[in-house]
Amino acid sequence: TQERSDEPDERVQGTFLGKVSFGPASDLFVTLIGVKEVKGKDNNAPVLVGEFPVQVNVTQIVPNPDPTFTHTGDTADATIGFRRFWNPGSALTLTANAGWIGSKDANPDATNFACTDNFISRLIGQDLTVIDGQSDRFVETPVRRYNVQAQQATRFGRHQVLLGGDYSRRRASFRCHDSITSTIPGLIPEAFIVDQESSAVQDNAGGYIRDDIEVNRRLHVTLGVHYVDGAYRDPLKNTPDFNFSRWNPYAGTSFRLSRVTVLHAAAFRNTNADFIGSRYGQ
Repeated sequence: TQERSDEPDERVQGTFLGKVSFGPASDLFVTLIGVKEVKGKDNNAPVLVGEFPVQVNVTQIVPNPDPTFTHTGDTADATIGFRRFWNPGSALTLTANAGWIGSKDANPDATNFACTDNFISRLIGQDLTVIDGQSDRFVETPVRRYNVQAQQATRFGRHQVLLGGDYSRRRASFRCHDSITSTIPGLIPEAFIVDQESSAVQDNAGGYIRDDIEVNRRLHVTLGVHYVDGAYRDPLKNTPDFNFSRWNPYAGTSFRLSRVTVLHAAAFRNTNADFIGSRYGQ
């Protein structure tokens, strides 16, 4: 059945958390997550204004979204890790993560192309109303990814030092389909079919060091830096491929004003690569 945007989302989600201990100092942990979602078109639609690299993403409010539009999404994520405590102030954490994100938008009576590179669009542009036409179309943007990380956390007096590294790789794909018809007699005798597919591999590797310092009972200071080296490739080929290397410094502080109030402040630069501690609570 077709989903309407004013109906609740249909979502099925499953989660598994497991842990196996190998004595008091070692353990193996596993997390499995799966999500399947079907929903209609949102009332809030993101719209890009401008041209790359100077673009702004704004939200357009649509009071009556297309009721025939259907979005389906599938997510699968698996993480396995091993943690070893050398002593009460020192621990090694190793993790591996793999995931899949599937997204498909389908519209049986769209008035513009999903696949923009075809001879009809080169003649008339993207608007099918010019030829009194419509398209039974869909767009898929699946992503496969995996990531491995290692971190050693060690306490030296008032210092908690974290040293680690990570590597990630993802394959982003784009698939589209158009079945175009027109009510103008003889213009398109049969449905005009367009299919396109492209993909790209993106990867990055990095290492980091971070020092959490207990200055006194009220004041804690954190200093760190994360080096990232990677490559970005656009599956749509709209932007050129580029490689990057970057140092991302980090500085933060926490000051306890009272028993129930703590003031936090931080300054940092990020390249979409998390410290492992932000995921596993180190």
